[in-house]
Amino acid sequence: MSNLTRKGTYTFLNRRVGEAVEARGFPRTGQTTVYRAGDDGSILAGNPTANRFQTIGLLVHDRVTDLWWPADYATAPGSPFDAAVLWNAAVDNCLALDFAGYDDWRLPNVLELATLIDWSIQGGAVTQTAYSAITVETDIKGAGEHWTSTTDASATTLAHVVDFSISSPTIVTATKASDSQWVIPVRGGI
Repeated sequence: MSNLTRKGTYTFLNRRVGEAVEARGFPRTGQTTVYRAGDDGSILAGNPTANRFQTIGLLVHDRVTDLWWPADYATAPGSPFDAAVLWNAAVDNCLALDFAGYDDWRLPNVLELATLIDWSIQGGAVTQTAYSAITVETDIKGAGEHWTSTTDASATTLAHVVDFSISSPTIVTATKASDSQWVIPVRGGI
């Protein structure tokens, strides 16, 4: 019989995580059904998602990740984000954005954008379904893929996109120079 125990401090994404501290900064997936011991529904790792999003004026604050998203601006007619664009334009438009009194907007990385997927809904429905304050283009309008600032490590001509298609959101890649995708700018973060 062994008396092994885990002690010490671990660093995860520049956050100090101790023995009794849950994964701060990351939301729970929402799965509550237990299919077997040790699965996501039985462990419930991460922070609770109840009252996670708070609308403040034109912005939506994610209290779990500390990210700020525009409420409807991303798809408002006349905004630089009312149509799909190439990757360089997505990065440039976010960096040039001055909205709601803030000028520190940027294109979210793949992990940040993926936090908008609500996995508690069958197929991982888009945030728009569960958190209606943030406008996300979906395949209802023929568009589901949104750029991230994360370049694919194996092919630098590609960047990761989060596909918010209604049937099953996924993370895929797209060609930076020729594929046009939707954009949701973000500020702040973990």
